[in-house]
Amino acid sequence: MMLASCAVLAIFYLRVAWDLKLVPIFLGKPVAQMLFYPAVNLNELAAAPWVSEWGKRWVEASFLGGTSIFISGLYLTFFLVAAIISLALLLRFDGDLFEPALASSSHAAERRTRLQRGEGVAAGAMVTSTVSVSLPRHTWFCGVRAIIWKNLVIARRSRRELFMAGAFATVWIGFLAALKFVLYRYSHQGGGLPEEQVRDFDMALVGMLAFLAFLLQRSLSFDFRRDGRHLVGFRTLPTGGLGLALAELAVPVGLCLALQTIGVLVLIAFGVHWRFLFVLIGFPAVALGLNGVWNLHYLLAATRRAGGKAESASPVTLLMVVALSFLIFYPAGWLAIEAGRRVSSQEASIALGVGVWLVTQYAIDFLVVALIVRLFQRFEVATDA
Repeated sequence: MMLASCAVLAIFYLRVAWDLKLVPIFLGKPVAQMLFYPAVNLNELAAAPWVSEWGKRWVEASFLGGTSIFISGLYLTFFLVAAIISLALLLRFDGDLFEPALASSSHAAERRTRLQRGEGVAAGAMVTSTVSVSLPRHTWFCGVRAIIWKNLVIARRSRRELFMAGAFATVWIGFLAALKFVLYRYSHQGGGLPEEQVRDFDMALVGMLAFLAFLLQRSLSFDFRRDGRHLVGFRTLPTGGLGLALAELAVPVGLCLALQTIGVLVLIAFGVHWRFLFVLIGFPAVALGLNGVWNLHYLLAATRRAGGKAESASPVTLLMVVALSFLIFYPAGWLAIEAGRRVSSQEASIALGVGVWLVTQYAIDFLVVALIVRLFQRFEVATDA
């Protein structure tokens, strides 16, 4: 949904601002109206001028070029006969055609549910050739920081998730670099913008790079969302809840920041000024807040399961979580805009707005982490021998 929305906005922006047409040519033809059949009825299509023109050309071609029409009809008849014969042979087989598909679908659904709950995959689906990883030799990974090492090992073995995250990052960074390249090409063709507008455009590109965290948080879920079986066991560790929560969030946030840093370096290589590196200060606030919201949602669901209550996994719940992941940045943005309006100087207004946003957003992130710690501590450890 987010990718489709971003694609529509990007196509609309390029069409209006830069007169670049990314929509396929055939969608601009009158025949594309047939794709909107409920809105355009058959009578309107039949009365369209292009239909009569196309019919006239087809009639002329059928009289003047009868051989080509005959060959096309022969090909169509051949494929129809082949399809009917293959369908007749398929129906003669005994057994249910959809039974293997149902088995595969139920197996995939069960595996997805177990992964969402943080439970292990069925034994038959596990890969037995996984190479064991030796313990870290560096003393930094002792104590609660061993959770970081554990999540790094999980990330190393989750090649599919890393590939998906890399694909999302490549597409998004490539799109932003293409926008900068288009501006560079138009500037050399005599359509340059004032320096202030170019600076604002570059700032917008670097700001759009923060949105990459929204696309990566489901792929880089190496945190509480994969430790459902160990939540109660983590309560027995000789460490505080705050340290454990930060250790769980460290790997997805770190991987997201690494990809965003690569994006900033790519934009700098395409001409964005290096002074925009200061926006890297705000990227951790976005990544930490976003991953914190999804971990908070997971711990709420896990707490309900631990209390014997029914888990709410409806699409409306997921939609509310997605909305909350956007709304968590609204207070900081509103305060930054209001603080910037109080200053008359433009440079001072930008500096004050950025400072207020950073302070407010990091405070909100700290509150989200505090809620995660509180929910984690609600898991009770059994005292039976």
